[in-house]
Amino acid sequence: MISMERFAKGPSNSNTTNEVSSNKIDEIEVITDSGEESSGSDGILKRQIDKVHPILRSDKRSEGCYDPKVVSVGPYHHGNEKLQNAEKLKPWVAEMLVSRSDHNMDDFRKKVLEKVPAARRCYVNGSTDKYSKEEFAEMMLLDACLVLAFIEAPVYEDRSILNELVTSLGMQALHASGTDIFDLLENQIPFLVLETVMSLKYQGNLWMDVLDIFCDTMMSFGVKDYTKSAKASEICKKKPLHLLEYFWLRERAFYQPNNTLKSQGTAGTSAEQSINKSICSFRSVSELKSKGIHVGPSGVHSTKAVEFTSFFFFGLLKLPLLVFTPKWIIKCSNFVAYELNQNDPNNLPTMAYVNFMKSLINCPDDVKELRSKSILFTTFSNDKQVVEHFNGILITSVAQNFKLYGEVEMQIQKHYHSKLKSSIAELLHNYFSSPWTFLAFLAATLLLIFTFLQFYYTRYPRRDR
Repeated sequence: MISMERFAKGPSNSNTTNEVSSNKIDEIEVITDSGEESSGSDGILKRQIDKVHPILRSDKRSEGCYDPKVVSVGPYHHGNEKLQNAEKLKPWVAEMLVSRSDHNMDDFRKKVLEKVPAARRCYVNGSTDKYSKEEFAEMMLLDACLVLAFIEAPVYEDRSILNELVTSLGMQALHASGTDIFDLLENQIPFLVLETVMSLKYQGNLWMDVLDIFCDTMMSFGVKDYTKSAKASEICKKKPLHLLEYFWLRERAFYQPNNTLKSQGTAGTSAEQSINKSICSFRSVSELKSKGIHVGPSGVHSTKAVEFTSFFFFGLLKLPLLVFTPKWIIKCSNFVAYELNQNDPNNLPTMAYVNFMKSLINCPDDVKELRSKSILFTTFSNDKQVVEHFNGILITSVAQNFKLYGEVEMQIQKHYHSKLKSSIAELLHNYFSSPWTFLAFLAATLLLIFTFLQFYYTRYPRRDR
C-alpha cells in the first residue's frame, strides 16, 4: 500500500515507470488495433468489444456468468432497469474523483469528447447509435470514473467512495459490482477512454503504477512471486482494447518463458506428435495416483506453471495454484468468451487450461486430493459442487491449444502406459497406500523370517562346544 500523496504530487526525479524484460509478453499474439483506426482498404479487421457468442449464452450452465448484476459499464447493458440504483450514484462518484485531481469536470469532458469517434468504433455496429456525441461522452466519463474509483481503493487505502456505495447499495452489491466491472466481457469501456481519464487524474505515467499496484494487491492471492509479472508499461504496448483484455494479457504474461510447460527426462516433441498424443486415456487425478503419478503445487499462480517429471517408479505433476470461487468461474467464463471472439485457434490459453484441468477432475476424490496437496482452494461447501461447477465451464471443440499442454500430456501418457512403472506403482498403491497395510506387510515379513529361523534352528540345532 502507498500514500495518496505519491500520486497527487506527481513523479519524482527518478524514473518510476516499471521496467520488465520484453520477452515476458512479446510471445502473446494480440492484434494491436485499439479502435483508434477503423478498417480500411488495407483489409485489416477492426477489433471490437464483442458480445458473448450465442453458443455460450444458449447453455443453461453458463447462466449468470455474462450479465451484470449491479452496475452497467459501457452501452450494452446501459439503461437496464435492474441496474438503476448504481446508475444514480455515478455522477456523485465522478464528482468525488475529479475533485481529487488538478483538473475540473469540464477538462475531463473535453478530453473524453475528443475520444468519442474512436470509442464508438470499439463497439458492435449500431450499439451506440441511440446516443448523441455528448450523451455517449458522458456515459464514457461516468463509467470510467466508477472503474477508477474501484481501482484506487486498494491502492490509496482510501475507501470513502466505496463506503458510500456500501451505504447506498449494501456490501453484497459492492462485491458484485467489482465482478461486474472487472470480469465481464460485455461490461467494458475502451481502454483508451480509461487511459484518458487516468492521465488527467495522475501526472505523467503514474497511472501505470496505479494499475500495477492494483493488480499486485488484488490478484496475487498471497503468492509471493506474483509481482514478477509483466507491468503496465509493457502491457500497454500491446494496446489492450479494454480492461478485461488488459487482465488477460497480464495473466498470460506472468510466467517466465524459460519455466513454461515442460516435462523432464525426455526430449522435446513436435506439435504434430503432441496433437496425436493429446487424446489421453487418463481421466482423473485419482487414476493417475493409482499409476504412481502424484500431484504437487508449483507454487505459482499461473496457468502456465505446469511441469511433469518422470522417475523410475513414480511421476510428479506440478500444478499451479487455483483459487476456485464463483468470481473465478465468472472471470474464467468471460476469458473463454473473449478468446472465442478472437478467431485465433492457436491463442486459447484459458480454454486449454480448463480442458486440461477437466482431464484431472472427474469426481470429488480428485478435488480432495488437489486440496490436500494445497493446489486447489475453494469457497464451495463440498467437493461435489466443485466438480459440477468446473464441468459447467463451457469450452468449444476448438478449445485445445495443443502446443501449450501437448508435451506434458504426452509424457504423462507415456509414464501411464509403462508396464514396469505401472506394475510397481500398483503394487505400492494396493499394498502400501496406508500405514496399516505397510504394518501388516512388515508383520507378515517378520513372521516369515522368524518361522524360517525357527525351522532352521530346529533342523540344525546349535551344539555347545
